[in-house]
Amino acid sequence: MNLYAIIGDHAAASPSVLTLMKEDIKHYADALQKKCEGMKYSPRTRPASESNIDLLCALRELIDVIGYNTYDSVAVLQEYVAEKTAGLKGEESKVKAAFLTHEYSCWPSFKPVYERFSVMPNVEVQVIVSYSINVHFGEVFYDTEFYRRMLAEYRDAGVEAYSMYEYNIATESPDIVFYMKPYYCRGNMPYFQVNDVEKHTPYTVYIPYCLDTQGGAELIKYFYQLPPFYHFWRIIGYSDIYKKMHAQYGYRDAENVVTLGHPKFDIAYNAAQARAYNYWSDVVKGRPAVLWNTHFSIEENVGVGTYFLYKDVVFDYFKRHNDIVLLWRPHPIFWQRIMKQSQEVVNEFNETMNDIARYENIIVDKRPDYLDAFSVSTAMISDATTFLLEYRASGNPVIYTSKPGGERVSHEEYLNGIPEATVPEDVLDFLEAVRTNRTAEMSERSVQAFSSVLGDSDGHISERICDYVLKEMDIDLQRRAEELFVSLQNKN
Repeated sequence: MNLYAIIGDHAAASPSVLTLMKEDIKHYADALQKKCEGMKYSPRTRPASESNIDLLCALRELIDVIGYNTYDSVAVLQEYVAEKTAGLKGEESKVKAAFLTHEYSCWPSFKPVYERFSVMPNVEVQVIVSYSINVHFGEVFYDTEFYRRMLAEYRDAGVEAYSMYEYNIATESPDIVFYMKPYYCRGNMPYFQVNDVEKHTPYTVYIPYCLDTQGGAELIKYFYQLPPFYHFWRIIGYSDIYKKMHAQYGYRDAENVVTLGHPKFDIAYNAAQARAYNYWSDVVKGRPAVLWNTHFSIEENVGVGTYFLYKDVVFDYFKRHNDIVLLWRPHPIFWQRIMKQSQEVVNEFNETMNDIARYENIIVDKRPDYLDAFSVSTAMISDATTFLLEYRASGNPVIYTSKPGGERVSHEEYLNGIPEATVPEDVLDFLEAVRTNRTAEMSERSVQAFSSVLGDSDGHISERICDYVLKEMDIDLQRRAEELFVSLQNKN
């Protein structure tokens, strides 16, 4: 559409200008033909080169029409362009949006955006499950079986996901590529790194899978200073704090960061609003349910994990109160980290697990999808993790467990409106308030503070993200097309 519109503006130009345009379009068409000749059929979709073939045919036809009518039939050229432009107005081609995703537990960062695009008639969505080397406790390895499980979890959930081995980004030529992990380790293979992908499309969008909740100087690098942050066309931010940190530590003064909110906030909001029947409903049986989120940094004076500080008080409380349910969901790496402790600690941990297994109101949630836990729970106890921000969008009460000698939250503003537990009695008071339904004021303070720091949580953040990306891409395409023809004129 942009191409025909600009040709129409120059249809009455001098023959030399039109001839120059024709030659430059021919050079581009020749390059595109070479690309099309090298394309193969994708194993899971229609021929991926279809859109490129359509463009090539349109360019060849345009070259012929300009060549035939440059000198003696300008009116024919104008009529041709007008006819093509009118035809395209009712036949808008689809935008192809590709999502590079990872562990299924990370999927909520994309899920609402993916679902929004899926119902838009002018958008085609593709999901690619990506994985690279893993570095864990000093060991470097590539876990093929782990990747197979990742892929199976998406397909079992009904997501038509590509394996990264069967997706050729050069062949598929997506218009927009969404990222959730900016790094190589446990992230993307080289051919999916943004500096390679931007050779195929400039429209790369980063939606972080992990919110910048945990403090520590080391994490500044991972949240704001990695090289991909320079390359991303847009970074979807979720607070003014997040954008200011990119301006302070990043490479582009945060000019590619836009504050729209995070899709995970829609997940938490909708889960709380729906309260739909889910995996844990038959166990919870309508009782108050507390989600307990513990980080994997369990060693003393390290990180934010408080499992050893509060395990006795939490488990003992639920053993004594059957009218309230505990949903204990540690960080996925927690299980590996606990087994790296001394044999004495491991033996004690196994005894604890055997003990709490006897209580029907204590649930250990190891499922890949945490959304059922969000939906069925009515409150949360959390270390300084992504959940501490994400869950607050639900409006449910939250208490933050800080770690003496460890790291605090990255920004104290993130704690506005919620209580902090520094001793076991703080946790007990919170649990008793939840059990006896005395949390209305606590919830109200949390919601008000969330709105002032992280923006509105209304369940429509993902819609705004989708609309923004499509609008900005269209504006940029128009700009690029205009700049191309301005440069052609300047050559003349």
